Amino acid sequence: GECATEAVPLDWDDPAGREVEIVLRKVLARSGAPKLQVWLLSGGPGESGKVIEDYVFRLRELDRDLEILVPSFRGTEGRTLFDCESLHRFSGWVEADDAANAAACSRMLASEWGHGMRLFSTTSDARDVAALAHRARVAGVPVFAYGVGYGGVRAQRLLQIAPDAWSGIILDSVMDS
Repeated sequence: GECATEAVPLDWDDPAGREVEIVLRKVLARSGAPKLQVWLLSGGPGESGKVIEDYVFRLRELDRDLEILVPSFRGTEGRTLFDCESLHRFSGWVEADDAANAAACSRMLASEWGHGMRLFSTTSDARDVAALAHRARVAGVPVFAYGVGYGGVRAQRLLQIAPDAWSGIILDSVMDS
């Protein structure tokens, strides 16, 4: 597959302002000419598209005419990665300093992003994916959003933000918001 970064506005209501970077993985149709495009939305929240790569390649084997695109959620990869050194030590077990480390991370991110922190949201993500899908659209090819886990919430928000952009959505491992 291919991996690219795409710039989108931090604030879709101020498209000329600061930008964020979205990592977009693209697995081309084996036939060379897609007859179906699926945008695979990972869960989390806060998971990057990397976590479902194995799933992508299994899905690809089902249809040689299937093109799969996997956009990462804002802040999970690339230059706009929310990365806090204090959280790298998190073991998965709750420890005494975890709350302090999370608070330190929050302060660091707030100093970098200010009020823009509120724009790392499901709604902004839906606007990002809708714009990227518009850019990647192939004339005459149906486009589906496929949400896995929290990705189902992402897909439902996509349908609210840009209902005419999708031929349909598929909800797998459904979660409600």
